[in-house]
Amino acid sequence: MSSIQDNLHLAAIGGGDGMMVTPPGKGTGFTSLFEAGIDTLLADTGHILIRGFKPSVEDFNELVQHYSSRTTLDPARLFHGAAAQKVDSGHDPIGLHLENGGTPYAAELLWFHCVKAAASGSQTTVCDGYRVWDALSD
Repeated sequence: MSSIQDNLHLAAIGGGDGMMVTPPGKGTGFTSLFEAGIDTLLADTGHILIRGFKPSVEDFNELVQHYSSRTTLDPARLFHGAAAQKVDSGHDPIGLHLENGGTPYAAELLWFHCVKAAASGSQTTVCDGYRVWDALSD
């Protein structure tokens, strides 16, 4: 993880092992995530929040395709490249769920890219189902 720490800013988020990744400066490109070995960080932490890079949808597609051997896509949603779809579920909160859980193959990794953030709300909750299961009483 030292290569990542040398090239990107890292900060712990939430109550688990997750990390927020931000660029060290304004000139840092989105491709620095590839060069730093973001896959190692993801394997070590379980989830990462990438902020401050302002990638295009094409950049995001490239990241997903680089690190995911398989993607699950919903044919009813609008496609934005080979690995991204528009998700617009209205204005109501959505409870915890398995992303694309109705498909025969679950995704190995989940990727979310926000092109235009809402003025308020719209946070995505990350829940480690294994931790929840382990914390349940017998």
